[in-house]
Amino acid sequence: MASKMSLLSSLADRIKIHASIVEEQLKKHGNQHPSFDRDGLERYPNVPKLQMARFQLLEAAMDMYILASGPGEYLTWHTMNVGSQFKTSCGIGTSNVQSSKMTIWC
Repeated sequence: MASKMSLLSSLADRIKIHASIVEEQLKKHGNQHPSFDRDGLERYPNVPKLQMARFQLLEAAMDMYILASGPGEYLTWHTMNVGSQFKTSCGIGTSNVQSSKMTIWC
């Protein structure tokens, strides 16, 4: 269990480092910081150092999300979200009351 906590802390550190680089590069190239404002940054500029930091930030953030969710919850929500994008019905359940085997259906 201790290794999982250290992995979460390590990911948090990586997120902070890469977020700082993204902010630094945006400022350096005269762009505003990302926000949820209506007139916020629409697209990131095509600056190699900024793009690399941004992709590393996304990767660490996704890893953090998956670890914090736990595999069961992550797969449940991911399956449901993928199903809803294609307008299909998906679910997770057992084939019968006696069974403990979980199945995913769409």
